[in-house]
Amino acid sequence: MILRPAAALALLLFTTAAARAQTAVPELGAAADPAAVEAAERAFAAEAVVQGERASFLHAAADDAVFLNPKLSLAKPRIEKWPERLEPSPLLWAPVFVGVSRSGDLGFSTGPWVRENRSSYGMYFTIWKRGSGGVWKWTLDQGYALSAPPAFPPPAHADFAPVSDVAPAPPEQAFAQVRSLDSRLNADLAAGRTDAIAQLAAADARVMGLEPLATGREAALAAAGRRPKAIAATFQGGESSGAGDLAYTYGVCDWQSPQASAVHGVYVRVWQRRSAGWILLLEEVAPL
Repeated sequence: MILRPAAALALLLFTTAAARAQTAVPELGAAADPAAVEAAERAFAAEAVVQGERASFLHAAADDAVFLNPKLSLAKPRIEKWPERLEPSPLLWAPVFVGVSRSGDLGFSTGPWVRENRSSYGMYFTIWKRGSGGVWKWTLDQGYALSAPPAFPPPAHADFAPVSDVAPAPPEQAFAQVRSLDSRLNADLAAGRTDAIAQLAAADARVMGLEPLATGREAALAAAGRRPKAIAATFQGGESSGAGDLAYTYGVCDWQSPQASAVHGVYVRVWQRRSAGWILLLEEVAPL
């Protein structure tokens, strides 16, 4: 595939986002719109093309933003040491699946990334938080490489996860529930129960990391079933939305490759509370 010139693609990313986003970010308690998260991601990507990765990552990062690769660490001190571009070829990315909490303060985005010269490619996973003044900032950024290039650019409009319509709950209580589910899923994975997510995955769930994004519950379960038979995962952190309806968890994990060599990786999960309870909406398990 022949890519559009970087500047043209940057304009496309920005104008698409502007067309979909509302003129104002929803206030807490108001109906939230995932288009605001999509707009933030597209503006982030567009700035990277024009200004370089260092400037765009710093501008879009929350002060407490973290990277998981190669280990959990604050992002800004690391980004400040980057050159303007990590590689000569511009980094391009765009969202394909986006979601937001009903309180409009927590969201996520995932999609493909490529170097413009196609020297490397993969998938990214970003957690977004709405900070002071209603500005969206990324608080966790995690990506991984693929063995084959993804379709790029993806469709102009990302798929949106439905916004939860359940009554708000205290975020501390909500996250305690998610932590319990996260621990249970980690225990199941360590025991080799690769079908463990079957009881938790939503009909619109996505699974990614060891292969391209699998969309829909059946595809997600099939992808999870192709993973290593035992994955030892350890929780490191996460957070709930103010409405207690959306949360994320992350941690480190280890497994054996088909060649019996040790592999170290990370996991990130997005959970959503719906009428039937908490469900797993998106999961990444990826090597570092």
